[in-house]
Amino acid sequence: MSLDNPQSIVEDSSKQDSPITNELIQRYEKLFTLTPEKMRSIVDAFVETLRRGLEKNGQIVPMIPAFVFGWPTGQETGDYLALDLGGTNLRVCLVTLSGGGKFEIKQKKYRLTEEQKQMEGSLLFDFCADSLSAFLESARAEGTIKEGAELPMGFTFSYPCQQDRIDHGILIRWTKGFGNPNVEGFDVTQLFADSLKRHNVPVTLTALVNDTTGALIASHYTNPRTRIGVILGTGCNAAYAERVGNIPKMKDLGIPDDIVMSINCEWGAFDSFEHQHLPRTKYDEIIDLSSNKPHEQAFEKCISGRYLGEILRLVMKELIDEGVLFRGQDTSKLNEEYCFDTAYLSMMESDMSPDLLTATSVFSQNYNIETTLAERQFFKALAKLIGTRAARLASCGMAAIVKKLDILDEGCSIGVDGSLYDMYPGFKERIHGGLTDIFGEKGKNVVTHHAEDGSGLGSAIIAVSYSKRHIMSDNKSDWEILPDASLLQQPVHLPCGLTLPNRLVKAALYESLSNFGGGPPNSQHFKLYSRCASGGWGMLISGNVQVHPRHLSLGRDLIVPEVLSPETIAPYVQLRQAMTAASDKHHTRPLAILQLNHTGRQSPLIIGGRGIFGGPPSSASSVPVRSRDKRDGVISQLAYWLLLPTPKTLSTEDIDDVIERFVRGAQLAHQAGFDGIELHASHGYLISGFLSPKTNLRTDRYGFPKELTIIESILNRIRPTNPQPFAIGIKVNAADYVSGSVKLTGSLVAAVSFFAELGGLLPQGPEPVQQSKGVMTRTICDGHAHLIGIGQPAVICPSYPKGYFKLPRQMHRKTLASSSSPIHHLHSG
Repeated sequence: MSLDNPQSIVEDSSKQDSPITNELIQRYEKLFTLTPEKMRSIVDAFVETLRRGLEKNGQIVPMIPAFVFGWPTGQETGDYLALDLGGTNLRVCLVTLSGGGKFEIKQKKYRLTEEQKQMEGSLLFDFCADSLSAFLESARAEGTIKEGAELPMGFTFSYPCQQDRIDHGILIRWTKGFGNPNVEGFDVTQLFADSLKRHNVPVTLTALVNDTTGALIASHYTNPRTRIGVILGTGCNAAYAERVGNIPKMKDLGIPDDIVMSINCEWGAFDSFEHQHLPRTKYDEIIDLSSNKPHEQAFEKCISGRYLGEILRLVMKELIDEGVLFRGQDTSKLNEEYCFDTAYLSMMESDMSPDLLTATSVFSQNYNIETTLAERQFFKALAKLIGTRAARLASCGMAAIVKKLDILDEGCSIGVDGSLYDMYPGFKERIHGGLTDIFGEKGKNVVTHHAEDGSGLGSAIIAVSYSKRHIMSDNKSDWEILPDASLLQQPVHLPCGLTLPNRLVKAALYESLSNFGGGPPNSQHFKLYSRCASGGWGMLISGNVQVHPRHLSLGRDLIVPEVLSPETIAPYVQLRQAMTAASDKHHTRPLAILQLNHTGRQSPLIIGGRGIFGGPPSSASSVPVRSRDKRDGVISQLAYWLLLPTPKTLSTEDIDDVIERFVRGAQLAHQAGFDGIELHASHGYLISGFLSPKTNLRTDRYGFPKELTIIESILNRIRPTNPQPFAIGIKVNAADYVSGSVKLTGSLVAAVSFFAELGGLLPQGPEPVQQSKGVMTRTICDGHAHLIGIGQPAVICPSYPKGYFKLPRQMHRKTLASSSSPIHHLHSG
């Protein structure tokens, strides 16, 4: 990083007889420039600091468990309050959550004075209560809050607290210039609750939330790729979600290892006290020693908005004393600490006028100082150096969390809130440049986005999850009161415009009910699915319907007709009617999805639709199906060889025919009134064979790395003939990804757009898989899925969802124990 056009600054200074020399410019370049090598060393030290904070309490970067479990679903609804005590303002919000990641906020800000930030602690919370009361009174007068309503509220408190539950937090230390006595070492929720009681404010304080944790949750609500939340404003901090098993200091709490909990890093304290890693300048040291917390918050003092303006002021003061700046003028107004706002740096960097008139205005109006063009150019360049150092240091912190989570290859999005990120020119781009300098090209896998009103929205969403905590018994742990099973009953909106009435899906199972040799649906299909239709499911997915009559699986498959006519479509109309004919007038019908498949190389002779002499099956490449179990004997191997001969490699003309058959299947579904289709790309069937490098050895446009071409071709042909709302999904299998045979990429899910099913996530073995409402709910809440698919229990009990929510908790384990394919992982986007 170097100053913009230093030569022109020197030339202008020469014309104006200014002592701003090239050597002076280089002095500050050297002080504020961060090399990639230095950044990588900072990242390594940062990662080790994060690990220490997770291992033990009392560390410099405390890595505070926030007791916020899992992720929002995006379907939360209702009215909630949030109060955010920030470094500059107190903000009161009424948040209306509409589901689908949508929300509306009505808010009011109350400016915090420096006196209020130092007054007696009880008076500060009285001010918060008074402000909240005034906001509620105004909202009731406008009719946005009903008279007498007592809403749940999340309290966003932007300072490090030690928490052992969601509604309790002891302040460790004030930051951001606060110093109110009788607050450090006390439970801030109790202090605030006392003030609310004294002022008769009708709210229920359900959650204490750090603003950075709020930003993380709010960002994930609107962008599910979010893995990290960051605040870059008056202060700085980061939060991310960590498995409890990776937090050694929480082992004694008995929380299951696979539970995901938000961690409030409080990373502003990185490199405090010892000062071994950050490249601090003498200006940073002056700020540190003159602050109300000397030697603390070292990282924050280098990058947050509170301090950048002060760094530039100290440089100016030094140069004034050296006789370099503002010769012969009264500069006494610059003697006051923190009088030069960071906003001025932003304004000067944004000024593109030839004479840099913004800087002229800043100095003349605020400090009665006249500036030369050379001085203004120098200030602009110096502001860029200071701002760029801040952005690159921020990227070091982000990179450390990415490295700690080991998510560089898969990539992630980081939600960032705060005035520096939102308003400082080029700050976002400099962060991304820093990530690339640290990680190389892979750094581009990590992107940032604006965290939409993190502290208000996020606090309200967390209040949703924990609004029922106060009616629970005191011995309940927070992880045991994740959003209850009603979460499974919430509707889910697909991007195509369709809505599932709830999150439970009857997963596709092979019915084996057709005539031998395959055919259309019959009365047995209608009977089965009519029972499922009134069972309370959100979605019903049919068993696989083969698109090619000569590539069946076990011989009793449903088949897409060779010609679509009213006669051939009629049985599928009856099937769709059976799937959607909910007999309960209070039940919203489930979505009906037709699963389309081509068995490919796994289609056997005789029962596969080709007879004994019908030739081999087809596949992406001529790779036969063979047993991988070394215990299989000669007879078993011979059976594979006879029934599953080496497949024929599909020619491009053959592939065109396959594509047309899938398109005809989608047309069948659409004309029969189904809500959508699911492409079967699992279990080694044809599409799955194209996605695996083990079975796709092609070198043409369907081979690697263009293995998705066949799916994209099918979809490009289907979409124009089946207008929305029409859901298009894909089924893949977890085992394919565990083995490394297929890479689950964003492009695979993006290619489908509407939903993707990932089957076989839970291990299967001799012991039955035990499940409960809590497990299902945590699967949703932790962000692992949006829907829960159930296999064999749907056959055993077609009305399973209706009864499930009425059963005592202990009965669910018995009900689900018989499932051999218990949970399928489906994404609604």
